[in-house]
Amino acid sequence: MPRATLSTSYLYEFEAIERAQFDINAPVREGKVAANMLATDGSVPVKESPAGVVWSYNVAGFPICAKVEMSQAVVRMNPCTKNMPHHHPRATEWIIVLQGSLNISMVEENGGRAATVLLDASGNGLPTYPIPRGLPHTQENLGCGFTIFVATFNHGDPGTVSHAAALHRFPATVLATALGITHAEAEEKIASINPASLGGLQIDKECQARCAAAKA
Repeated sequence: MPRATLSTSYLYEFEAIERAQFDINAPVREGKVAANMLATDGSVPVKESPAGVVWSYNVAGFPICAKVEMSQAVVRMNPCTKNMPHHHPRATEWIIVLQGSLNISMVEENGGRAATVLLDASGNGLPTYPIPRGLPHTQENLGCGFTIFVATFNHGDPGTVSHAAALHRFPATVLATALGITHAEAEEKIASINPASLGGLQIDKECQARCAAAKA
């Protein structure tokens, strides 16, 4: 398909393959894989916040992911942390919990079911669960300890759409109708929200207060 017929947002596959100019025989020096195979300096992209840490292994830092059609994320969720509602438009996600417990909530397409499953790593074995591509879901650490899990995707660039953050970007007139409020109220609401608080890992303040009280 000619590149000119595609919008910028749909060029990810072409761009990913173009970035994947790697050499599988590239030498390993000082414990780091050569730059043209993996990350520029052998490091791992990290996103850290008070709610936790996410180590990302995808095409953005590891071009080889485009060729092997897979990527991973290692997530450490601090106590009382929730991963806000989102979906991955290009990949199924397979979760393995290494430490602690994790609640996964999912919602099917319109008219479908909603379900929540609990994965607890305190017993024998490591609990695992698949989340189909495009399915809206959340992950929650509702406990007072840390939760660590690995998410594996069957695409080098799975993408993430954070629902609240995306909703925040629609016109106020659309939000007003959807929420049953006036246009002015919708505009005021949009202006009062920090977009950074709408996606990714966020701390549940009520849960945090409960854990603090339990320690007192």
